[in-house]
Amino acid sequence: MYRQLGYLYPLKNKKRLNEANLSVPAMGIWIVNYKKTIYGNTERFPGFVKTDFEKGQIRVDCGFFTRPNLLYWEACLEFQKMPGKKEAKDDIKKAMFSSIKSKMLELINTHKKPILVLIKSDGTSRQIWKFVSDTELSKVERLNKYTLKRLCFDNLDSNNDVFLDRKENGIRIIRVRNNEEVPDYLTEEKEDGNTKSLTGIYQYKDIFWSIAPAPNDKLFQNTRYAISKVTHPTKECKRPAMIEIYPIHLKEGDDPADWVYLTHVLRKAAHQYRETLRMPLPLHLAQKLEEYMG
Repeated sequence: MYRQLGYLYPLKNKKRLNEANLSVPAMGIWIVNYKKTIYGNTERFPGFVKTDFEKGQIRVDCGFFTRPNLLYWEACLEFQKMPGKKEAKDDIKKAMFSSIKSKMLELINTHKKPILVLIKSDGTSRQIWKFVSDTELSKVERLNKYTLKRLCFDNLDSNNDVFLDRKENGIRIIRVRNNEEVPDYLTEEKEDGNTKSLTGIYQYKDIFWSIAPAPNDKLFQNTRYAISKVTHPTKECKRPAMIEIYPIHLKEGDDPADWVYLTHVLRKAAHQYRETLRMPLPLHLAQKLEEYMG
């Protein structure tokens, strides 16, 4: 109910997370995959979910909304109505074209203060915005390791690029991955022969990794060497999910660790859940919106 109503604890009540700068709003870009409706399949399209702890609000924007920046509960209703609308396919087809570029231009023109933009990179999102793939990012012009000169939206036409250094703005962009593209991890062995429990942020070269604390669940406690499939073939075992965090674009002078840490903390920012989310809160909320379309 808290999530559906779009309720967000105000910043003053987030004492346990006050070591991260949660005064910075965060926006998740989520690509909704093809959806089957009674009138046929829809196209893929992007949605944008913004969390603002200062205002205690969750806002959603999508190209087929009749007005911009709906409250989360209003967006839930719009997503639920969409599959039953005869014109849904046409509305979504219009919404998918250039909407990521339009949203980024809007942020560049309106956000002089910092804002964190999160995008989940997977096969679906790369169909809409190929720029977030490793291959495309390796080609892009940079001012330094984590600072881009421009954002690309059309591989065939550089005239569609958006230059980030021509206007003062507060945009930071971080890519998140948590699917089979993320490698597994091994933990060290303790003196008693069992394995250590890992949590926190780890870095390898230019990429960061976020590991959540293990929840209070028996399946997460079956990681001891004494509990082996050889001797206990029916035993199940789980480890906390690891997600990849890669800063696509930061401002010159930024400490990447600050923005990676904010992304990590946003996995713990849903007050109605005790456990850590698989993704930062804006992306988690965006994924849940997709469920309303069936």
